[in-house]
Amino acid sequence: MKTHSKALVGMIVAIAIVLPLMSSALSVEAESSKPDEESNSTPRGWALQLMTNQGPLRLGGAILRRFLSGAEAVTIEGEVIAYFRHILIVDSGGKRLNVVLPRVWNVNNEVINVSQIFEDYINAGDTVSMEALQSTVTNKNGVTFTAILAYEITSGEHTFYAVLPFNIDAED
Repeated sequence: MKTHSKALVGMIVAIAIVLPLMSSALSVEAESSKPDEESNSTPRGWALQLMTNQGPLRLGGAILRRFLSGAEAVTIEGEVIAYFRHILIVDSGGKRLNVVLPRVWNVNNEVINVSQIFEDYINAGDTVSMEALQSTVTNKNGVTFTAILAYEITSGEHTFYAVLPFNIDAED
């Protein structure tokens, strides 16, 4: 496997791991009212401590920066096929796409977990429109890797906004 392919596979894996951890850690921090000593004794507290000390971000940071530097803004419209953990599978124009979803979202005046979107608002068969960042790399053998990260989802009358540690402003 060539270096570009290895780098892209690593980037996709890191994004799939790092972004949900970042969103989860931020939601844990927002919900936590315990002192630091108590919260660090739980698995979530430990993960938050690791995140704030830049542990996994040092490894994933370069991969995330590479993804973001080569990403382009896209709009995806399609029918929801399935949702599993933080991956949304959408049929868009006859093409099946796997879209990475951050763990924490804002709808109306509420901050919710990604699983709540699919428990309370969106079901398989619903039509959605998503604003996302997409990065695509094709290796020398013609194999194409595409990573898609959604940051805004509209379904019916509801619009969901990803809660991320950075802002995304895609120029039209």
